[in-house]
Amino acid sequence: MENRFIIVKILVFLFVSVAIVSCNKDNDPVQINNNKFNVYIVNEGNFGHLNGSISLYNLLTDSIQNCIFESANPPQKTGDVVQSMGIANNKGFIIINGSNLVKIVNLNNFKQVAELTVNYPRYFLQVDSNKAYITNGSFAGYIQIVNLSNSTITDSIPVGNGPENLLKTDKYVYVANSGGWINDSTVSVIDVNTDKEIAKIVVGENPCDLVIDAESNIWVICKGYYDTNYLRGESKIVKINHSTNQVEKSFKVGVAHDNFESKLLAISDDLKTIYYQEIGGVYSLPVNASQLSAEPVIRTQIALYGLEVNPHNGDIYCFDPGDFTSAGKVTIYDKNGTKKHEVVAGIGPNGAVFN
Repeated sequence: MENRFIIVKILVFLFVSVAIVSCNKDNDPVQINNNKFNVYIVNEGNFGHLNGSISLYNLLTDSIQNCIFESANPPQKTGDVVQSMGIANNKGFIIINGSNLVKIVNLNNFKQVAELTVNYPRYFLQVDSNKAYITNGSFAGYIQIVNLSNSTITDSIPVGNGPENLLKTDKYVYVANSGGWINDSTVSVIDVNTDKEIAKIVVGENPCDLVIDAESNIWVICKGYYDTNYLRGESKIVKINHSTNQVEKSFKVGVAHDNFESKLLAISDDLKTIYYQEIGGVYSLPVNASQLSAEPVIRTQIALYGLEVNPHNGDIYCFDPGDFTSAGKVTIYDKNGTKKHEVVAGIGPNGAVFN
């Protein structure tokens, strides 16, 4: 028994050591040429372990630098649960919801220049040259208004429960109210000139992601409510006409209780094809389609943690978080579903930001 106990202690030590050194295997300076060939990969990390990070993937060299915040700002850690990242005015805004922080970095060298405290921040969006919004709140939610010239929060806008991703078209911002720890079924519409919510559009159960097409219409994926037995309800994709703010199309995705949560949405570089994941892989949906495709464009049995499209070339990025204790990976496909690259990122990769 004593020998078994010693072996267990050694294994635990090695496990913890791997988690600790994952961002400390080198202290090389960050090499950044701030251009469209840079892809910033968001690595969520393992909750409570301060091992979230940002990786820098270079398209030209097919090379990756992991833990670039740590390399540029020793001995700081990025933080606990790196949810997302946004870009505005040559600065990166790293959203860290476990630490309740937004770390602001200079994109030329990734050195930190400022920091904001935000309760449970989720996503960032620049809405004009001097203003940005940050979603926050796991229950009744708010949009925090950020003054980009001095990196301060100036006010907040109440929206729905658990606001997640957001996007802008014309003078309006659309916010997916995902329900957070409860439920919601709406997309909030905010007038950026007045910083006021002017409408809530009922779209479906727990909308969690959204994209905008070539005609400025908004597409939303709704993952469905969970019942008392934690069985998921019906998920669907809906189209909102941006001129009328009315739901114009609705597609049922999968079936209720199918044990798969459809919550990822992306759009092609020409803004004419929607991508989403369901059982069997990643599927495509042309914006003028009348029904869903029966065959995936990318076959995978992995429940992806993120799905993105590079707006410069149309490549599809699929994020595999692994076991949240060791490095995850990002697999890159062309728009026809042919695998091009695979890179090892940080712990729990969940998305990317393209310059």
